Amino acid sequence: MFTPSSTRRKIDVHAHVLPASIPDFAKKFGYDGFVTLRARDDGKADMLKDGKLFRVIERNCFDTATRLKEMDESNVNVQCLSTVPVMFSYWKRLFSRPRTVDIYIVD
Repeated sequence: MFTPSSTRRKIDVHAHVLPASIPDFAKKFGYDGFVTLRARDDGKADMLKDGKLFRVIERNCFDTATRLKEMDESNVNVQCLSTVPVMFSYWKRLFSRPRTVDIYIVD
């Protein structure tokens, strides 16, 4: 979560983002290792890897309105966004899924 350390505008050069939902790529490609999301009642989401809890993420990771509100409250006017490292999926079998996951995450 962002905190306002000053009233001057600033650039956040390290911010992570995910789509609000992620397809079941394990089912699509026939092997495990992909991350999925499960919504929680408290507004957060569980990141699941192979059906097991990997991490709980805050709403600002996948909800644009929440992120923009927090940016305004903290006087951040630009963010450099990247996905969370586990989504890079360097281990994936390239020939069975040519860039499908990468394109989905970026879009």
